[in-house]
Amino acid sequence: MFNKPIKKIFSILFVLSLMAFNLGSNAGELLVYSSTDADNLKHYMDEFQKDHPDIKVNVVRESTGTMAAKMMAEKDNPQADFLFEMAATVALNMEAEGMFVEYTPKGMDAIDQRYVDNTAPVTWVG
Repeated sequence: MFNKPIKKIFSILFVLSLMAFNLGSNAGELLVYSSTDADNLKHYMDEFQKDHPDIKVNVVRESTGTMAAKMMAEKDNPQADFLFEMAATVALNMEAEGMFVEYTPKGMDAIDQRYVDNTAPVTWVG
């Protein structure tokens, strides 16, 4: 489990990111893919729902390998609005394949730059 400051940073980033991805999805609904453990995922989903109870969040949680295979299969027709937590090596390969949308959310300047993609606009934080 993360220490409290790191957990808070990830919570803020997660909420900001979900807000950004909601702009392109069905009104009031998000599809989130994740390979994080169930407890962490529940925490972040609960935090988001506190601020956005009107948005329905559908989550698909799988192991890293299964999730990576699913996303590669959907590469030409992406289904997820947001990917939350993936092994860095897999995420970097997906970035190289052009699978991530560039977006710099409001408040990104408050994040320690060690955890931010060095391209502008950023495609990942972690």
